[in-house]
Amino acid sequence: MTIAGALSTLLDVVAQASEARCAEILGDAQAQAEAMHAAAMRESRQRLRAALNAERASARARIAAARAQLQAARRHAAQRQAGLAVAAAEAILPAALHAVWEHPPRRRQWLEQAVARAALTLPRSAWSIRHAPDLGADDIAWLKQRLGELGVAGASFEADAGIDAGIEIQAGAARLEATPVGLLADRAWVYGRLLQLMESAPAGPPQGSAANPLEPRSGEPPSPPASGRGLGGG
Repeated sequence: MTIAGALSTLLDVVAQASEARCAEILGDAQAQAEAMHAAAMRESRQRLRAALNAERASARARIAAARAQLQAARRHAAQRQAGLAVAAAEAILPAALHAVWEHPPRRRQWLEQAVARAALTLPRSAWSIRHAPDLGADDIAWLKQRLGELGVAGASFEADAGIDAGIEIQAGAARLEATPVGLLADRAWVYGRLLQLMESAPAGPPQGSAANPLEPRSGEPPSPPASGRGLGGG
């Protein structure tokens, strides 16, 4: 082999090795590029997912805050409406109680609840009962009979021009006022009771009828017709 032939063969070997090395480098570079691209895509998807999750969480928080504000506004409006309704009801309660007193069957219920409560809270002897002047002889006779049934020993009756409806029962230093003044003395109880009745009432009262403030609703415990003011005191 001549020197020229040997040199040509050597150059061919170098060229082949160079091409193989270039191919190997290009393959490694392509693999690295593909890996970097895949990693970049994964990171991009993760960032996008994180951004979407953060936006969803922010949206849920904004919606929850808006709902809470709406509910608070509704509660405030309902409380204000209830307060106005109770205030309006309180304004007509004295007249409503007098209407109850002037209705004989309901007056009898008023008296029944008054003496029944007094029998539970006052000593059952020596009652002094002051009553509205319009309390009839039949009602007084019924009261005397009812007191006997309740085990009350001795009771005196006295008409009092200062009482326009109801009765006051005194037993020693304790007193029970079953009058409009006594009924309405505990404003917190009256407010709560009116609110309870309004919340449980149907959309509108039957035409031509009026609720008896002394009558409990069906399923409710009877409410005392007299205030606790004066019980245990003069």
